[in-house]
Amino acid sequence: MRGAFSLRTSKKEESGLLTIGDYDRMHCSSFCTYRPSGYGRWDFRINGISVGQPSLWKRNLTNAQYYSAYDCATSSSSPFILGPSKEIMRIARSLKAKYNPLYKLVKRQQFYINCDDEKTLMPVWFNAEDVALPINPENYIIRIADVCLLAFQTNTEGGPDWVLGEPWFKQYCVVHDLNARRIGFCASIM
Repeated sequence: MRGAFSLRTSKKEESGLLTIGDYDRMHCSSFCTYRPSGYGRWDFRINGISVGQPSLWKRNLTNAQYYSAYDCATSSSSPFILGPSKEIMRIARSLKAKYNPLYKLVKRQQFYINCDDEKTLMPVWFNAEDVALPINPENYIIRIADVCLLAFQTNTEGGPDWVLGEPWFKQYCVVHDLNARRIGFCASIM
């Protein structure tokens, strides 16, 4: 795939791999989901988030109240997944996470879970029209000693509604196709 580059980060180490001119066929699945991307940054649209099971729907003009579209961008420089406050609160409630002001990082609310519950957590799904993209607990939990923090935080920086940071790059190889102006998500093979 000429005119493309891909980026992935390691799940176990503080490392990653940038592949220029193609995507990393050794560490990335050949099955990729592509979304059209805008100009100026690598963004795309999602129409909902769900916890546990994917919730796919297409835009239904007669039931517009069930359709919430969000602008979404990827950012390899963010250690978190940033989103609208109401959605972050909903995710935290669904995962039975608790808020503790002592864990407040970089001016954002920080939620935590009991580390013993980590194995029972459900995936969080990002729904992009007819495709559901999960992020698994091992990628959205940040373990610091005996504290397990959720990598979901309120987006206070403006810009797109959602910013998919490092946890997303652990789950997926993110392919940036310059020629077709699209962004792809391929399962990361470790």
